[in-house]
Amino acid sequence: MSPTTQFQPTCHVCGRGVLDRVKVYRLSGCAVVVGYVILIPTVIGMAAGGFVFIGSFLPVEPAVAGSEGLPQEVALAAGGAGLMLFFASLVGGLLGWLLVMKKWVLRCTSCRATIAAN
Repeated sequence: MSPTTQFQPTCHVCGRGVLDRVKVYRLSGCAVVVGYVILIPTVIGMAAGGFVFIGSFLPVEPAVAGSEGLPQEVALAAGGAGLMLFFASLVGGLLGWLLVMKKWVLRCTSCRATIAAN
């Protein structure tokens, strides 16, 4: 039972239990698993893209004395690739998030009947 509510309606299906407000996944279990499979790598991709983008602006010391560092064109290309990876992962992460979203429902403690909680 929820301690914050003072009135809990009884279940109209079984007549014994009370309706508790709980969070459940919006979609089936298979869709939620697919959502997490999509979501976890996209978080890693966003982090990698952000590091590559920020790293392209850092000064690079030359490996050999007397030579130049990283050419500016290469740094700009790396920054653009990092930014593209970040935004592609962001779009994939939004798709994964839509698949794993939860919603509030009223669920009977006895028969587990579910009613939408608006």
